[in-house]
Amino acid sequence: MASRETSTDDLPSNRPYSGQIGLIAVLLLVSLFLLISMWDSDSEHTSDGYVIVEQMPELIGGLRGLQAKVKYPEVAQKAHVEGRVIVQFIVDENGNVRDAEILRGAGAGLDQEAIRVISEHAKFTPGFQDGKSVPVRLSIPIVFKLDNEFESQSEQSQSTEEQVFYEIVEQEPELIGGLSGLQAKVKYPEIARKAHVEGRVIVQFIVDENGNVRDAEILRGAGAGLNEEATRVVMEEAEFIPGHQNGRAVPTRMALPIVFKLR
Repeated sequence: MASRETSTDDLPSNRPYSGQIGLIAVLLLVSLFLLISMWDSDSEHTSDGYVIVEQMPELIGGLRGLQAKVKYPEVAQKAHVEGRVIVQFIVDENGNVRDAEILRGAGAGLDQEAIRVISEHAKFTPGFQDGKSVPVRLSIPIVFKLDNEFESQSEQSQSTEEQVFYEIVEQEPELIGGLSGLQAKVKYPEIARKAHVEGRVIVQFIVDENGNVRDAEILRGAGAGLNEEATRVVMEEAEFIPGHQNGRAVPTRMALPIVFKLR
């Protein structure tokens, strides 16, 4: 019986499978490239908005104008409850506020009123990045004070050391070099880098009459050394033009976000 030679045409072809594998590999490479590009070009962007942009949103009418629209809750008045509520929110591309939440509350209806006044009355010029308006995450304080000096002395308060400072002034302190410049001076803690820890730390502090920072404390922390580095960069690197009230420089309390994001 004559033997039959096997032709390569008789063998099952794996070309379709090879083509599919090649296509999948190309798609994976393209996806990886896009992810890397997005990461590199936008290190301060989160899923719900930017935290640092080239031009930050500006509150129309200023913080003092917004504060004037606060309605003191009756339950807090009767209970003589005062406090300072920190509200975090997103300023969208049109300058509107959304997703307001409490970072630090005071109770007795003050938190709800702070949310209301910001959600209903705060209007911003939007933030800009690369020439276009973008959503930006911000946080601002709303002060509740029953003292009659609340209006006449622009929310003047006292620290634990009985040193007077202001919560709201006619001219807010200005961070020299901007938030992006300060952010560039952050040194990522090695322990956080090795543990792949990222986060956003809110630091509260006083800007004194000379524009220097003192009494820094953490409002919202992230751990793994990020809190300590956020405090360091604000205390050692931040320089301000001081706040002014009635034509003179005054100590003013502020809060800033420091973002930690691994590249």
